[in-house]
Amino acid sequence: MKKINIALSLFLIILVCQSCWLRAAKEALGIARDVKDLIALGTEIVEIMNEFSEQSNEFVTNVNEIQTTAVTGFNEGKPTNDIAIFWEGEWKGIHSKYDDLRTSLNAIDVKTNSYFEELTKNNLSISDSTLRKTDAEQNLQLREKYNIERQKAIEGLDKAQEMLKKGDDLNYVLRNQVLRSAVEQNIQVINEIALQAKGLTESIQSFTTNCKPLFQTN
Repeated sequence: MKKINIALSLFLIILVCQSCWLRAAKEALGIARDVKDLIALGTEIVEIMNEFSEQSNEFVTNVNEIQTTAVTGFNEGKPTNDIAIFWEGEWKGIHSKYDDLRTSLNAIDVKTNSYFEELTKNNLSISDSTLRKTDAEQNLQLREKYNIERQKAIEGLDKAQEMLKKGDDLNYVLRNQVLRSAVEQNIQVINEIALQAKGLTESIQSFTTNCKPLFQTN
């Protein structure tokens, strides 16, 4: 029985790999996708967007945790040196997560560009000029909706980048131990960082929520 299960598992893996290989081969050779491929592409875009949304939530959660810990440390009168070491180490991780967000958005761009290219190919294959025009207008509307939402995500990431710069500035100030007598100023800067991080979540949530229906099969 165990051997049968192993054999069945291997068979399923081969089928999946074969399907992926055929899809990649079609793309490399410029062969038009069939309907199943198109549905799979839309599903893949939605999955990547879900991952992007989860990364955003994790990013903001981590920023808030660091902010809370640092503010608590200042309020409790912990040595600036300890807070500086904590901030420097954790902020490097925030930079890394931000880079991951940018990478994920680039991956979404690659897939969506492929999706819209396929729409264009299909449209150009329509022989009836009236139908082709109507179809092209729908494609244009879909692309415009996506572009609007994507721009919101870009703006959110740009604001997050400004937040990173503030965190970097704080890190350098802490390293120079200049703010020992300005605890309130430290807290104000950190609170501003947390507020900007929250804005990123709102931007990316709007992007993923409003864009996923564009690629889901009815």
